[in-house]
Amino acid sequence: GRGDERSDCTSVHLIQSEEESISAELRRFWEIESLEIHDKDSAALGNGDEEILSEFDKSISFVDGRYRVSLPWKQGMREALQNNKTVARKRFEGLVRRFKCDHKLFCEYKDVIDEYVREAFTVDVKSAFLQIELDLPDQNFTRFFWTDNLNNEPYVLNFTRVLFGLRSSPYLLAATLKDHFEKYKEQYPHTFDLLNSSVYVDDLIGGRNDVPDALRTTLECLQIFSDAGMLLRKWRTNSKPLNLLWQQEGVETEVSETSAIDPRPRLRF
Repeated sequence: GRGDERSDCTSVHLIQSEEESISAELRRFWEIESLEIHDKDSAALGNGDEEILSEFDKSISFVDGRYRVSLPWKQGMREALQNNKTVARKRFEGLVRRFKCDHKLFCEYKDVIDEYVREAFTVDVKSAFLQIELDLPDQNFTRFFWTDNLNNEPYVLNFTRVLFGLRSSPYLLAATLKDHFEKYKEQYPHTFDLLNSSVYVDDLIGGRNDVPDALRTTLECLQIFSDAGMLLRKWRTNSKPLNLLWQQEGVETEVSETSAIDPRPRLRF
């Protein structure tokens, strides 16, 4: 596919080796789905979207070291949404029938749910979406049926954090980060420019001209995300001097291994 296009030249600066040949189509996708969606002049905005963005700006808050946001509702949709408990129950019953035929699938689902429940208490700051809290009224719209035992009656759970997979979640993360980055526009201008243009969902790709500048940018990025209650991890570079400095500073790195298939290394937070 287009995302696999490559050039013969690989350039490595700060975080990863970046393939220069990225299709225009993929670039447009990044612009729409990443931080630039929050730009009021973005071509991604449709009818009514500016009002939604404005409401988001009013709703975002920072409470007890964590950002809290509301879901991006279109006008009148919250009130118009009907109770779908019966439909959800029937869908869950269908899922249970499938689980009984495929116990491995049930275990995989259960592992995911258990992980979410654990993270709600241990606060794994490496999971970006889960570090943003949903406003209390909107938590009621994330209810779902679940059971630990296929022979027992299901019970109801709901998400308290922005959930991965919800259509609006990438926007909520991107808009929250963009709002947070604005606080550092004067303090860290060069790092602000990097973050404002190089973050895609929960990945950061960027470069600097020399190792000292790269290290300075790294430490500034760590501070900025730490102030948002998030931890940048899995930094990668093929610069040995930079990697050594990262280790000395206690930066969490990810070992790069040579492979017959060369996936794009990423920094994930």
